[in-house]
Amino acid sequence: MFVGSQNNQYGLNNYIEYNHYCGIAGIYETNLSVKKTLFFPNPFSSKTDLNPNIALENATLTLYNSLGNQLKQFENISGQTFTLFRNTLTSGLYFAILSEDNIVIAIDKLTISK
Repeated sequence: MFVGSQNNQYGLNNYIEYNHYCGIAGIYETNLSVKKTLFFPNPFSSKTDLNPNIALENATLTLYNSLGNQLKQFENISGQTFTLFRNTLTSGLYFAILSEDNIVIAIDKLTISK
C-alpha cells in the first residue's frame, strides 16, 4: 500500500523504517551496529537472553509497551549476555531499545506468550 504521487510514494516499509530510526518515544541518535535479532528465545514465556554481537559496556535496555509507554529500564549492562525475566510483564508485544552513552545501538521487538 502506497500513499502519495508517482514520484513521492510513502508505503508501509517507509513508515516502519522511519519509526525504526526515530524511536518509540522520540528521536534518538543511532549507531545501529548490533545484529537485528537481539533476544532468544523470542517469543518467550518466563525469560529470554539478550545476545548482542558486541561486548556491552554500561549499556541501557529500555522496554516499551505497544503504545510507546516506557515500562522498565535496566542500566549498567556489561558483557555479552543479559537475562531478561518476565516478572510482572503481561503477554503481548514489547519494544526494546539498547543504548550505550545515550546512543541507540539496537532496536528489537519482543513477544511474551502465556
